[in-house]
Formats: sequence, C-alpha cells, structure tokens
Amino acid sequence: MGKSTRERSEKPAMNKIDASERARITTLGIDVGDRMSRYAGVDARGELISEGSVATRESALHALLSQLVAGTRVVIEVGMHSPWISRSLWQKGFPVTVANTRSLKLISGSTRKSDRRDARVLATIGQSAPQLLDAVEHQSEQAQQDRAVLRARDGMVRARARLITQTRGIVKAIGGRIKRCSGDAFASRAAEQVPELLRPALDPVVVEGAPPVPSEVR
Repeated sequence: MGKSTRERSEKPAMNKIDASERARITTLGIDVGDRMSRYAGVDARGELISEGSVATRESALHALLSQLVAGTRVVIEVGMHSPWISRSLWQKGFPVTVANTRSLKLISGSTRKSDRRDARVLATIGQSAPQLLDAVEHQSEQAQQDRAVLRARDGMVRARARLITQTRGIVKAIGGRIKRCSGDAFASRAAEQVPELLRPALDPVVVEGAPPVPSEVR
C-alpha cells in the first residue's frame, strides 16, 4: 500500500509543537516521505508527547527542530533523502541516527504499516534501545557528489550504446549497414550511411542518442 493511501485515514497535525511539550521531548522519530514526512516525539520513558507532519524540505525540518531543546536525538529511516537530511541536522547540532529499517522487523515486517506508526516506532526504539536501529553511516557530501558523476556517466554511456544498437538494427532490417566505429564517431558515420528513406525517423535518434560523453563526466 502506498504512503499516500496509508495517510488518507490519518489527519495530519500542524508541524508546530506545543510550548509545554518541547522540553519533555528527548527523541524525535521522522518517517521520511518524498514530499511530506511524519514525526513523533517521545520523552525519556518512551511515552508519546507530540506528533504531526512536516514538509520534506530543509527549511521546514529546521523550523521543526528549532522548537526543540538542543541535543534532542533525531532518528530517521535510511532512504533517498536521508543523506542530506542527516548532514543538515548534524550541522544544526542535533545527533542523528539513520536507521536501517530493513533490519527493524517492527517496521519492515509489520502488517499494520503506516507513516504515523513508523515515526512512533523510530522514536520509541531510538529512545529505549538505539542499538537495535542498525545505524547506517552515509558517505560524505563530496563522496556522494563524486559517485553521482560516475552514475551519470554510466547512464549516458548505457543509453548511447542502446540507441546505437537500435539504429544499426533498423538499418540492417532494410538491407543497409553502418560500418563499425567508436561511439563518439557514430553520429558522423551514421549521418553518411543511414539510407535516405530512414532519415526522417533516425536522424533525431542519431543526433540525440550518440553524442560524445561530456568531459566533466569522463
């Protein structure tokens, strides 16, 4: 069941924590969603103090955390947004644990899964038994950027290879042939050897599908 479906029966609370509750919260669990996230705050005994929703944006998360006592523990689940969220909250002075929820059967194995419940589970376990969270250590921001460059280059090379293969196959199917050459040279070679009747269909593919890989991702 998707998150949006699970949330329909759960009325989101304001992302504003009551002043009388702020000092009592020792651990905040955040179930991170792509656009909206659910949070739950518990006290030192693991009792639920406050819960609600917050936009999955740095400014919104900072606004939420700024209401809490400095040093409040934050627990989030590992996922697409967890690298930048964990770095951002650490920089604001909040100790952050990124939980590997695949190892946490209360979340991954639950038959009553919901964002609201997951936020409560993260907060409760983060307060009472943090060793069970199977904490994940993310790469540095620089390492993440370097990896993104490599992934982008790999994606471009794979896409170009598929389009080159497709173009060769279409040309062969009508009795033509494009001579073997490097990927970087394919666009100019194909421009000379694609049969005239196929040009309306293949010229855009050749131009878009076989460009040289940009130097910044080599």
